[in-house]
Amino acid sequence: MKGRRILFVEATSTGAGEALVRACRYTNLVPILATSRLGSCSFGALFDSVVECETAEPESLLKIARRERVSAVATSHDDLVIQTASVCDQLALPSLGVASATLCADKLEMRRVLDVHAPELNLAFSTDSRDLDRPIRKPRIGNDSAGVVTVPDRERGPAEPGFFFEETVDGDEYSVTVAVREGQLIWVVPVRKTVERIGTCEFLKIGAHIAVDAGDVTLEPALARLVQALGLGTGVVDVDLKLDRGRPRILEVNGRMAGDQICSDLIPLSGAADPSLVALALAMGDEIPSLELPNANVAIRRVAPAAPCIFGGFAPPIAADLTGLVKVTQFRAVGQILKPSDSTAGVAGSVLCGGLSSEEAVENARRTATFFVLRNPEWAGKDMR
Repeated sequence: MKGRRILFVEATSTGAGEALVRACRYTNLVPILATSRLGSCSFGALFDSVVECETAEPESLLKIARRERVSAVATSHDDLVIQTASVCDQLALPSLGVASATLCADKLEMRRVLDVHAPELNLAFSTDSRDLDRPIRKPRIGNDSAGVVTVPDRERGPAEPGFFFEETVDGDEYSVTVAVREGQLIWVVPVRKTVERIGTCEFLKIGAHIAVDAGDVTLEPALARLVQALGLGTGVVDVDLKLDRGRPRILEVNGRMAGDQICSDLIPLSGAADPSLVALALAMGDEIPSLELPNANVAIRRVAPAAPCIFGGFAPPIAADLTGLVKVTQFRAVGQILKPSDSTAGVAGSVLCGGLSSEEAVENARRTATFFVLRNPEWAGKDMR
């Protein structure tokens, strides 16, 4: 007997989209995909059905949601959080809320709201780069950004339509998975975004261990302020922030689960609750079975294929790169539901990758989108929630 139905508005390929649909199978939910690009989803076969529609149009989504008699509507796609929240609001289903989803999508409007309700968390911003000491150029909506590249003096001036400027801040950057239920903060898991070198193996930017030494800094009070300031309703969001001399400063808030294998791989392998299962429980209005926190530091290396549009080219490691690692828990594909008890462990100087030797694992990785995930007990760190 099939379970309750959930409508996904598009599905991203950065880990979160597939993790969510696999979690549906794990919990006996029936996943339905609404997409404007039939055949574009590499894991479309995992859905119970795929429906073509204009996903950018809330009314089109609303018709499908009613026809399919779904109990929840969700998305892992940045560009569709407002439409998803609109449908949920019209059907009285749990969501972030349209107003909050709009603030997540519009970075400039979010800055203006934080300036009023939580200025201590905000960055200085302006529509004219001459007002800031080290300005970076940011889009109001979307990801067309120069990142942390400051605007040269010779190019200072007013922003073109759709862009603004914000100050550059130094310090470690974090992706923080935040779960909220009816406006209340209920779960916080931070992941440091940095490049790590362990032995001879360099890890990607989105590939740092979870708990790190942040002195006396705790994030929960700041994130509770953020949730209140933005009026977030119910859901799992990705908060990017920096610790600026110990002070949390908000870079942006994404109204969906973190991608880049953070929520699909890093957090579950740390021993924490699976964010996909948490997100589904919140969307369905169910009790959350558990909200475990990380009990181990983990890292992940993207092996193949590389993602040049995001990270630049990263060659797969050779077998020698993988020696000297303290433990390897699993050689695994994106989106696989994996509990800590399912993992395999190696010992110092050897690598166990799903039963493969390191040479076989590397060769296999050249043909499939897989990752080396590492658990290292020597990484010390304080609980900085």
